[in-house]
Amino acid sequence: MDYLRDKKEERNGYSENQNSKIMTQNEAILNYLKKGKSLTAMKALKLFNCWSLSSRVSDLIKQNHNIKSEFVRDKKANKTYAKYFMP
Repeated sequence: MDYLRDKKEERNGYSENQNSKIMTQNEAILNYLKKGKSLTAMKALKLFNCWSLSSRVSDLIKQNHNIKSEFVRDKKANKTYAKYFMP
């Protein structure tokens, strides 16, 4: 069971393994955005098990990171959602 948990944590970008550096959700999200990738709430949930991306982004903005957002309209689903990125 520990093996499966460790693999999931490894995939999510952070680990509780004492032998490796512990990466917070904020750090994982910041590293992802710094690679030039954009992030939505659904993608953050899948990648980092992050249930409140807007809160994490707000934390990072308060730390003076230049994170921008834009609203995307999904016409098929009739939904609007935020996409975060670093210019």
